Amino acid sequence: NETRCDMILDLLADQKMTARQIAYRLGFTDLNAVRPRLTEMKKDGRVRITGRTKDENTNKSVSIYEKVEHYRCRDTEKKYKS
Repeated sequence: NETRCDMILDLLADQKMTARQIAYRLGFTDLNAVRPRLTEMKKDGRVRITGRTKDENTNKSVSIYEKVEHYRCRDTEKKYKS
C-alpha cells in the first residue's frame, strides 16, 4: 500500500504544485488531506517551497512545493523506528 506521503512525492517527481493542486490531483477536496503531510515532509527536507502563487479559488498567496530527495516516505519511517 502506497502511503499518502509517497503519493504526494510521486506527483512532485517532475512538477511543482500547490497544496490544492496536489489534493485535487489525488481526489481530495479537503486540503487537510495533504497539508499535514506537506508540513512533515518540508520539516524532514523531502519537499521545499520554491515560490508563491495566487490560489485560483481563494485569490490568496499560496506556497508552491517541489520534491527535494529521491527516497520513499517508508524509508524515513523505518529510520525513525530503529
